Amino acid sequence: MALRTVQDVDALIDAAVPGMRCVCVGGGLLGLETAGALARCGVETTVLDLLEGLGYEGEPEFAPARPGELQRSALDCAKAERLWGWSAQMPLADGLGRTYRSVEADRAAPEARPPGFTAIG
Repeated sequence: MALRTVQDVDALIDAAVPGMRCVCVGGGLLGLETAGALARCGVETTVLDLLEGLGYEGEPEFAPARPGELQRSALDCAKAERLWGWSAQMPLADGLGRTYRSVEADRAAPEARPPGFTAIG
């Protein structure tokens, strides 16, 4: 379902059933507000907004899960801070972007790897 208006969002919320799954592509105001509203309705919601920040220019590719693959994960940063005093040192998109660029640089120049380093993937 494409969401272009507030009425589109209202129709989606009206159709929401606890336990259903939804993927919101884009983390603009409408996408994040929709994801939040769906989550409050008991809908498991995923927001795909970080691909552009990683430098990925294609369309996301969804494939069936492989045996043993982690299906879901969630992080409660407030709980981590409360329990262990941990807090993020940079925004998630910045950290993922740095990681992505580092992996790409490593793939481009494997001879620069430290001795004994084994690349993954």
